[in-house]
Amino acid sequence: MLPWDQQGKNGPKKPQPDHILVTEPKDEPVPSEPTSDAEEAKKSIVKRLNSRGDTEEEERSGSQTDDELKPETSQPQFTLKEKLQLEIFKSMKSPDPEVQVQN
Repeated sequence: MLPWDQQGKNGPKKPQPDHILVTEPKDEPVPSEPTSDAEEAKKSIVKRLNSRGDTEEEERSGSQTDDELKPETSQPQFTLKEKLQLEIFKSMKSPDPEVQVQN
């Protein structure tokens, strides 16, 4: 127990400050709204993926049999969403130079 508060109910007798500073919160963009840079990056990645898909289909559309048209098992097949996530992940750089993104 403290010597000035034997029952432990009064609390410390500290002087209160003469003034209190209240700061207003910053106006920050809502995280759910993508920035224009992110939108442009997404669009360019989608264009690249779509153009890759067109060239792959043209290469496959030659005189190949059904067996030759089957995807290779060595490379996993990704959905468009997975491809976008992979491209974004690869294009990201760590702000800390000691931390490196490993493929």
